Amino acid sequence: MKRCRLVLALACVVAAIACHDPDRYLPSSPDNPDGTRNSPILELTTDAASIRATGAAHATITAKIDPRSSVKTMKFSTSRGTISGAGLKTSMEKPDISVPVSDSGVVTVDLQSGTTPGLATVTASIILPGTTAQTFTRTVDVVFSTIPTGDVIT
Repeated sequence: MKRCRLVLALACVVAAIACHDPDRYLPSSPDNPDGTRNSPILELTTDAASIRATGAAHATITAKIDPRSSVKTMKFSTSRGTISGAGLKTSMEKPDISVPVSDSGVVTVDLQSGTTPGLATVTASIILPGTTAQTFTRTVDVVFSTIPTGDVIT
């Protein structure tokens, strides 16, 4: 009888794990006591914290999401400069672009500097569908630095 209960309990655990959809819910845990969702955007990084405000300098922005997620598109925007990726580019008329995420959960875009020095904030967002759609965002900053006078060719 004990063996039967153990087999039944094990089957229930395996079924629960196999049915877990990370886009729909998160089971309660010590890190997540109320069962609310953590952001599926695991990481948003840049390869350069500062680039020159030449209008031609570039920084690579990389986002990582849970590869099990059913959402495979991420939206990017920037407060300065231009974001490009997957053949798309931001502009005054189109302030954000939607870029496909790889099967491994990684997406990379390029930030091109503007000609005005200042702080560029790149925003990545993802929308999880459902009866109550949820939007999650992360940001990363890149400084567009001034060009030293000795580096300017006239």
